[in-house]
Amino acid sequence: MKPPKFRFYLEPKNKDQKKRTAEELIMVSISYGYSKMQSSGKRRSLPCRLSVEAKIQPSKFGDIKTGYKFDPNIFKKHTRTNRTIENKMNRIKDEVWKLESKYVAENKTPSPAELKEELLIRLNRKDRVDDSAVSILKFLQADIEKYENGAGKNAVDKITTNTIKTYKTLKTLIEEYESVMSKEIFFKDFDVDYYWKFWDVTDEILRGEKVVEDSIRDKKQTKKKYGYSVNSIRKYQDALIKTIRRAKQSGIVCPIDVNLTDLKTPSVPSSKDIFVNQRELRKLIDTDVSYDTLLQMAKEFIIISSLTGMRYQSMVDSSSQPIEYCEDKEFDENGKVIKKCNFKYFLSTQQKTNTEVYMPILKPVEDIINRHGGVFPKWSVNGTINRKLKELFKLLEFDDECIEKNVTYHFGEIKTKKPKYKLISAHDGRKSFLTNLDILRVDPDIADNMTHPDKKPNNAMRKVYVKTESMIKTKRFVDEINRINSDIYTF
Repeated sequence: MKPPKFRFYLEPKNKDQKKRTAEELIMVSISYGYSKMQSSGKRRSLPCRLSVEAKIQPSKFGDIKTGYKFDPNIFKKHTRTNRTIENKMNRIKDEVWKLESKYVAENKTPSPAELKEELLIRLNRKDRVDDSAVSILKFLQADIEKYENGAGKNAVDKITTNTIKTYKTLKTLIEEYESVMSKEIFFKDFDVDYYWKFWDVTDEILRGEKVVEDSIRDKKQTKKKYGYSVNSIRKYQDALIKTIRRAKQSGIVCPIDVNLTDLKTPSVPSSKDIFVNQRELRKLIDTDVSYDTLLQMAKEFIIISSLTGMRYQSMVDSSSQPIEYCEDKEFDENGKVIKKCNFKYFLSTQQKTNTEVYMPILKPVEDIINRHGGVFPKWSVNGTINRKLKELFKLLEFDDECIEKNVTYHFGEIKTKKPKYKLISAHDGRKSFLTNLDILRVDPDIADNMTHPDKKPNNAMRKVYVKTESMIKTKRFVDEINRINSDIYTF
């Protein structure tokens, strides 16, 4: 924490300086070296703001010419006989300097919320929570109830249903730990060593090395020989760290510094050697599973995904996109048509990368759209699609052995062989699209333009240019498809 700088200012009640005659609340902005990385990649200094809990007429605080910025001379002149406001201002300064000594000794720079919380307690405006009486489980349960009652009602506390589900799972993990260890976890005891012990025991429970006697879960947990993958446990670590941060902001003392970068296992992408080849796509296209609505949906999903390279969210978004038609001709110098480029297409958006591309509609995709009245099908939730894909691939005997590489929390990298129908998921269409095109010798750069387009511009003129450039890339892709010999990747 750097030496603090104080800026006292008024909270104006009127934008017109001449009409600012009523008393206004005095605020203080405290700059102390705290900064946060912005989405632009630049760091931005963030001060701590606090009310002085005193009001004064603007004319007694500063000069109208400066917008009533704080003027010590004007202020002293009008408060000479009443030092109450000055004493409050000096009290805040004194407490901040005391905290500066404390944080410097700890080699820590608190967030504005943490500094404000500590200041409010020291200024006797707020009682310090007795952290010895607060368990992490009880605090988390209160958070979950708050989120469930108000999820998505305002922008500040907005939280998704999936995030609530993650917090509920974390709550179950804590309950299982406390059951196995016969010990309640309190914030005051939860240091870094305790933190990592919690995750070690949690992993041992999933591996079946420690047994939870109480029936905490509604359904019996399936044990996994190798425990959690680093990505799975990282999700719950993130939820726990956020819970601790909220607790500290509310005045609860916890020894863990939530700003440490090594409190989460490194993110390592799992991989599997799997894609849907052309032979399998042909069998999918020719097989009638219309007797089962969900199987039919899974079939249509993987066909469209494998012929467009779209992720699940893009597939969902495509359901509302209109089908467009491009009719393009090239002429020679005599005006004779030498080339036609006619195809149907739609706008494919990728929320994950904030990009979009004009995606041409290949014949198998067009057949599916026609069966749905000229629009894309509606899709079920990701989990349902994954489950039905596995069922569909097993039905079609797509059982080639594939290698799955998974990086686990305890054992590190584990490679296992599984039949394709056990590994297939909604995400595999993207890899199938690129791999099949590569096998068909489609120019990799042209194929990549369909799955890795440029980011959407903000500038209006730039949007027009990018739209034109995007259509040019789409036409190049169409030319490549027309060049290759495939009864699937065709118009």
